[in-house]
Amino acid sequence: MLIGVISDTHGYYDSQIDARFAGVDLIIHAGDIGGEPVRSALARIAPVVAVRGNADVGQLGRLPLIQTVEAEDARLLVTHIAGLPERMSREVRRAYEQMRPDAVIFGHSHQIQAAIADGGTLFFNPGAAGKQGFHTVRSIGLLEVHGRAITARHIELHPRYATRTGD
Repeated sequence: MLIGVISDTHGYYDSQIDARFAGVDLIIHAGDIGGEPVRSALARIAPVVAVRGNADVGQLGRLPLIQTVEAEDARLLVTHIAGLPERMSREVRRAYEQMRPDAVIFGHSHQIQAAIADGGTLFFNPGAAGKQGFHTVRSIGLLEVHGRAITARHIELHPRYATRTGD
């Protein structure tokens, strides 16, 4: 199973995402979507699971803070603000300890991360795909799931301030 992972779009949709996520079975948006048009554009590619980010308001403010996803035999915990276990909020830590997921997918920091911690759990942040924030490169991620094994990779889009026709 191939999963596209994106976060912190803040209302910006890069046209490269269509090609980069072509063929994915599912898209996970780890919050700070920033507008329904972004979610709609992703849904044209594949089904979308999304969580609410700290900047999501209106309709998007009704999204859950935490989602669980079953991907083949793997259990994924999705939230916007997580970090490694020692930095989790009480609510996220409780969900993490109950679920013991194979991967925790999160955003918020705008920093690319793929770390194995706490008994083999993958902590994956795709970085930020939007233009707002302090990141220098916009990025997304892909997770390839085989049973409970998960392979993660990041895909750099453009420097944050780059402009192209159609962007």
